[in-house]
Amino acid sequence: MVDLHTHILPGIDDGPADMDGSLVLARELAAEGVETVAATPHLRGDHPGVVVGELAARTAALGERLAEAGVPLAVVPAAEVSLEWAQEATDAELGLASRPARNRRACGDPVRSAHGHLRGDDLRDHAARLPDPPGPP
Repeated sequence: MVDLHTHILPGIDDGPADMDGSLVLARELAAEGVETVAATPHLRGDHPGVVVGELAARTAALGERLAEAGVPLAVVPAAEVSLEWAQEATDAELGLASRPARNRRACGDPVRSAHGHLRGDDLRDHAARLPDPPGPP
């Protein structure tokens, strides 16, 4: 089983406060049958401690610690990306946050939405196709 949305990275965002907390969460996920988890911290203005350029290294460090502890759980880098953040991000930042090809082991094919397959390079195009939210009541 693959969990595509978990705040498991230690010390940032809504994740555990430290690596020990991440290990506890990882053991719980593995016990429930999860084999791969996408680490998805928030990328948005009110979470300045989440730095997109650090996500891969933070994920790798957690993966190494899980292996050392014998926890049978693969962790892949991802992010919970706000539309506002995405609109201001560079193409390189969007790629670091959302390129499914890097996570092919977890996801298989690129992420599919009602608007087609999503790839890191076309996140802005996807956002542009979304309908406007309803106005105030």
